[in-house]
Amino acid sequence: MEEKVLEMLEPDVLNKSFNNHGREVPFKNYLIKEVFPYMDLTNETIKLKSGFVVSLKDFFEQSILYTCQNKYEGDFVSFAKDNIISFEEGKKRVEKKRFSNVTGNLSPTAKIYPFFEYLDGPQYQVIVDKGKVFFSYKDENFDVVMKSVNDQKDFLKRIKRLDLPFFIKIYTNNPVFKDYVGTFKSDEEFFEDLMTGVEIVSDFDKEIEKKIGEITGLIEEVENSQISTASTKTGVFSIEDLPNFDVDTCIKTIISKCTSYYSEFSSDVDESLSSNSVLEKADYITREYLQTKVDKLFYDYVSEIANSVNNDLDLDINEEFISSNLDKIMSELRKQLKRLFVYPYRDKEADSSDVYINVIAASLENQITFYEQLVNSTIENKLALFGYVLRGQEEAPIQTR
Repeated sequence: MEEKVLEMLEPDVLNKSFNNHGREVPFKNYLIKEVFPYMDLTNETIKLKSGFVVSLKDFFEQSILYTCQNKYEGDFVSFAKDNIISFEEGKKRVEKKRFSNVTGNLSPTAKIYPFFEYLDGPQYQVIVDKGKVFFSYKDENFDVVMKSVNDQKDFLKRIKRLDLPFFIKIYTNNPVFKDYVGTFKSDEEFFEDLMTGVEIVSDFDKEIEKKIGEITGLIEEVENSQISTASTKTGVFSIEDLPNFDVDTCIKTIISKCTSYYSEFSSDVDESLSSNSVLEKADYITREYLQTKVDKLFYDYVSEIANSVNNDLDLDINEEFISSNLDKIMSELRKQLKRLFVYPYRDKEADSSDVYINVIAASLENQITFYEQLVNSTIENKLALFGYVLRGQEEAPIQTR
């Protein structure tokens, strides 16, 4: 009967965290352990002392999830005594321990991947054996295999939230598990949500790669064609002729990953972004700790080039005018990015912010590297127009005319 009641409730509601005497637990687990044993689940309605009669579904999703949690801190017995007609505190059904047939009949080559709600349990197990995948939930009372599709979906979302790096490791290294997860692709909304932060190459990342590809093409086009002499008729090397760093794309990259992060535990992502001032902070951090650093290195470098050209001095192309300082820039930027990821629960071990920060850093480093290449490629072609002979950096430094 419990399974039928759980199927009646919305999956998003069952996945919500519930404050049970100061301890955050999944609402589904709270119902199984703290509510179901006291109730006759065959009744379709609940009579409240307030005079209202509510459906079993509304009672769980509204009265318990909100009133019992916020006013009674998860003390269901006290809540029920105050609100339910004819509630008998001592009438608790004795739950028999339930065991699955899977965990006791595994082959020697079976692989078991455990995820823990807390250090002392409960434990969620991903079991891969003989080309099949099983999900089981274990605590002091239960050892149950998830069989329904909804339970399996809830299980996948739960373990991803508990330990995203471990989830990614299994997904990447175990092809059986990866193929199994792929069977949910028909549910596009669920699969896209599940894969957020797991498959590094998201749709937004593909757009970034496309943009980088366009930049690469531009580099090749500049290298293989003659630059118009319209802007160089005066014979003056101008900084204004060189490309600017694309800070807007960097900001979009950061906001995209922040959105994915908050979608893991928030049903209203826009509200989470707004309440934590993510958009404003992302803009400030990117411009203050990335753009200003890159722009300074750019202007220092290009000013030196311009001075050498305009005064007939020897000069060298520095292929790492930004890269040589990249570690220092990214180290400071990483510290600042942590301000954008605010985990709302006490269990910090489930916080996946470091994974998203790593993805952001990798993407930004790629953009910086391509920008560095684009600047140097443009400079080299302009130098050729001024009569400088580029003989290749391996053979000799650039010579003046």
